[in-house]
Amino acid sequence: MPRLTRLLQHLARTDAAGRWDQYLNGDAPRWERLVLAGQSQGGGMAAFIAQTRRVAGVIMFSGG
Repeated sequence: MPRLTRLLQHLARTDAAGRWDQYLNGDAPRWERLVLAGQSQGGGMAAFIAQTRRVAGVIMFSGG
């Protein structure tokens, strides 16, 4: 999750037109606005995160 946070912070700084800051709440991801997706182990991780955080959605490709 730290890597996701750093990515969103980077995008918010370097691509203001993309409005990436809407996906951040201070220094934390704004989970309720994120749709998580992953393939194989990443799909399982997306489902795992969704069990502990309220997210906008989850897409699993051959995962879980």
